[in-house]
Amino acid sequence: MSSLCQILLDRSVATLSQVDAVLAAQAHRGGSVGAELLARDVLAEAELHDLLGELHELPAGPAGEPLSVDAAANALFSATMACHLRVIPLERRDGHLWVATSIPLSEDNERRIVAQVNMPIC
Repeated sequence: MSSLCQILLDRSVATLSQVDAVLAAQAHRGGSVGAELLARDVLAEAELHDLLGELHELPAGPAGEPLSVDAAANALFSATMACHLRVIPLERRDGHLWVATSIPLSEDNERRIVAQVNMPIC
């Protein structure tokens, strides 16, 4: 899988000096490379949206307000696990964990999540 910065360079969306400046600023201040790209007007939000979808082999979602994520639900498993399984924990409600997924969950992945959070998922 390519990195976002490599895609930017391969497609001539950004110059090497722009990418270097973005990475240096991100390393110094923290935050995301995407946010730094937007702050520096290297590309528009819609372009970033499309490139990230392509990078992660996901179709671009609809434009608009992002999903609301409950902090307690989000703390139930790691960001690494969420990225690996392509699952976003949204909220705990009525003894269930409600999640958003980019792909249908396999039975094995659903069992892994249920074992991790100790509650059924919806």
